[in-house]
Amino acid sequence: VLRTQYSDLSIIGTAIPTTAVNITCVVLQYNTTSQLIPIAMDATTSLDATTQEVEFIYDNATIYNLTNGTITLYNMTGARIIESEGNIDMNSLPKGIYLVRTAKNVTKIVR
Repeated sequence: VLRTQYSDLSIIGTAIPTTAVNITCVVLQYNTTSQLIPIAMDATTSLDATTQEVEFIYDNATIYNLTNGTITLYNMTGARIIESEGNIDMNSLPKGIYLVRTAKNVTKIVR
């Protein structure tokens, strides 16, 4: 089931994709659960599923390392905060913007 909170989006009534596509989402917090809500879908630009690799998932102040490679967390001044080959618990860190560096990418997250 593909759910959305927005009734006026162009994706309403669109069939759930059976191949990889670009989906733009927003993250909503419901009680203690984070939910990804799709707001746009681009079926014309499919992703090559064999070359796309998710390296980590950020949810509820924890970075879950899916590759067991090294993940480094930096604050916005560029100071290295944590480096780990496992999951990173950010509960003790102040809220703010952080950079997550993996072997292939640098991603901005907001705590």
